[in-house]
Amino acid sequence: MTRQVLTVPFAADLLAHVAGELLAALPGAADGDLADALVLLPSARACRDLEHRLLERSGREALLLPRLLTDTQWADELAAGLGLDDDDLPDDRIRPLLLARRLAGGQLV
Repeated sequence: MTRQVLTVPFAADLLAHVAGELLAALPGAADGDLADALVLLPSARACRDLEHRLLERSGREALLLPRLLTDTQWADELAAGLGLDDDDLPDDRIRPLLLARRLAGGQLV
C-alpha cells in the first residue's frame, strides 16, 4: 500500500483540495472507482462532506467511494483488529506517560 500525505495550504478549501487530489491520483478514478484509498479526516462531518464533493467534482452519477474515517474511528478499528476494546486501552491523558516509561526502559511491548 502506498501512503501519501497531502499538504493543504492554509487558505485552501481542505475538502475541495482532497477531492481534486483523489480524482487525479487514483488509477480507478476515471472509471469512478476510488475504493483503493483510505482517507483520514478530522470529523465525521468532513467525511460526509467529502463524499458529496467527490461526486460533484467527478461529474458522474455514481462512485465507489474511498474509506473515509476519522482518526478515532481508524484507531478503534485497529484496536478491534488486535483484540482490544475501550476497556483495555489506557485513558488518552496517560498514554504518553506510559509510552515514555516503556521507551525509557527499552520495552516496546
